This record gives sequence, C-alpha cells and structure tokens, in this order.
Amino acid sequence: CAKKLKSVSPKRTGKYASGWGQENTTETFTGPSTIVWNKKYPGLTHLLEYGHANRGGTGRTPPHPHIKDVEKEMSEKYYQRMGKCAEDK
Repeated sequence: CAKKLKSVSPKRTGKYASGWGQENTTETFTGPSTIVWNKKYPGLTHLLEYGHANRGGTGRTPPHPHIKDVEKEMSEKYYQRMGKCAEDK
C-alpha cells in the first residue's frame, strides 16, 4: 500500500510522496494489522486529499484525491486473498 501511495501521490518536489511508510502491528482478533502513514508530512495528507482554504482568504486549493483510491484497491485485494485462504482450508 505504501509503495502504491508513493507512486500516485502528488509530486511537486517529491518530499511528500517519499514520506509514505508502513508498520506491522501486533495481531488482533481479526488478524494481523498494518498501519500506513506519511512519516514526513502527516498533517498534509488531509489537506491534499480534500482540498483546503488558502491563507489570507484568497480562494481554495483543489483536492487531489489519492489515498481513498489506493485504500479501496488494497482492501479489495485483501478480501480476495482472505477468501482464497478460507477456500484452501
């Protein structure tokens, strides 16, 4: 997921896109858990995904949706993989 976000993130200087990382956390009752976040610019993710008002009231910056699409794609892959595991047992 982090690799995919690095490739589809907005790239003006490339610093934001290179900040994506992931961490495998402890196993929960639903299975293993992974956290994906932007290590360098965590507050910028929401502003880029949904757009924001500019400083000084000079208008709005348009949204650049990139996280939601990757999240949906990775969720579908996860559920397909889980379905195959259930069929194998």
